[in-house]
Amino acid sequence: MNNRFKEYIKQRLQSEDNEIQNSFNHNIQHLNFCSSDYLSLSKSSEIANRTKSLMEQYGLGYTSMFYGSGEHAVHSDLAQTISNFFGTEETLIYAADGSLFEPLFDQEDAIITDELTHINLTGNIRFCNAARYTYKHSNMRDLENQLMLSQAQRFRIIATDGLFAVDGDIAKLDEICTLAERYNALVLVDESHSAGVIGHNGKGAAEHCNVMEKIDLFTGTFDKALGGTTGGYISGDRSVIEFLRKKAQPYLLLNTLPPAQCCTTIAVIKHIEQNRESREALWENCAYFREQLRNAGFKLKQSGPAICTIMTFDTMLTRALISLLEHEGIYARAFCHPIVPKGQARIRFQLSSQYTRKELDRALLSIIEHGRAAGII
Repeated sequence: MNNRFKEYIKQRLQSEDNEIQNSFNHNIQHLNFCSSDYLSLSKSSEIANRTKSLMEQYGLGYTSMFYGSGEHAVHSDLAQTISNFFGTEETLIYAADGSLFEPLFDQEDAIITDELTHINLTGNIRFCNAARYTYKHSNMRDLENQLMLSQAQRFRIIATDGLFAVDGDIAKLDEICTLAERYNALVLVDESHSAGVIGHNGKGAAEHCNVMEKIDLFTGTFDKALGGTTGGYISGDRSVIEFLRKKAQPYLLLNTLPPAQCCTTIAVIKHIEQNRESREALWENCAYFREQLRNAGFKLKQSGPAICTIMTFDTMLTRALISLLEHEGIYARAFCHPIVPKGQARIRFQLSSQYTRKELDRALLSIIEHGRAAGII
């Protein structure tokens, strides 16, 4: 590592009189670039007040599983709201993940995933006996190779994130669907990071790529742009969802989602459908943030309108930069080996619609200052 930068870090972090420590000790405003609350809906006073009143009406939650108590009317309302949102026939909502692949596929089948597919999906696959094939990130030639290699399997399903969490790039769903049709494969897209964030109407990566009617299954969670609550959904063909309703163990054995939470999520989805302003504010903030960093000389990963990732390459350097930023009240996420390949360390900034230009400029000033001191730019 650059000796000049080591000395710089020592001076900035170990001196009790330095400007960073003084600012930190005087309760400076913290800017959180680690949150998936892209639209700032978890902080909405209107939604928070609604949740409070609903909790008074329904209580904290049901103390029984879906299978035991049956679904409350609000569970059915939330499922129908999600089905309407994605244009599907039926939706299953769940309290915990792990219920997707195992009931549907076995050793005769194949699950094909992008190498950067999120653990939301890959964790599910570990419970399944299906053969697994992995293609290089967003490499359609390699995906086609995996589809050809898996032709002996009974069924094939391509499972991918809509918006990849590490770098924020959008899956090539139009090309994926074309290959799926050619090789008779199903397509599943996880819209956890993309629902509410991208697409003209905020319906995610499938809408962004104009292939909503070609997706066989949508899945995702409620803990990101959809308000920051818990649980998630699987949405698609009615017969598939009904089968999962009878066979998926987490759905059968875990308690239902709290009714008040379901009502809140319905309100969030309706807000997304009716209000484009917060989504456009997010896009504008991300575009501005990326432009300033690129102009300063940082190497950025290709990404969509919610996440900005700068390449730092060196693990020690990356962690040092993160520490310096934290001392100034700026929180971002470092990704180093083994999460990413050796020599490919990076820092991810998740943007929010709530930040003003002044707040972004404050973060940018610190990032650029430390980047120059480190010799990255």
